[in-house]
Amino acid sequence: MAKKEALSGHVSGKTNGRPLVLPELYTGLGDFLQWIDHFENVAAVNDWNDEAKLLWLKARLAGRAHTAFKRFAVTTYSEA
Repeated sequence: MAKKEALSGHVSGKTNGRPLVLPELYTGLGDFLQWIDHFENVAAVNDWNDEAKLLWLKARLAGRAHTAFKRFAVTTYSEA
């Protein structure tokens, strides 16, 4: 069973194909380069391919960041 750490948004322990660690939510506030570095580290821990990275990227953007991302016609992670 996955063990949740309440304040960090991270999940430890991989169960049923679920990620070991979840990327933090990004709303457009704060340093994007720092966040994307965190996202890439999480993707490496979870062994995500580019398809999974794109799905998780879309899922972890909110607010202004999500609105801005929707304006692009992104179909692969390398285009993001």
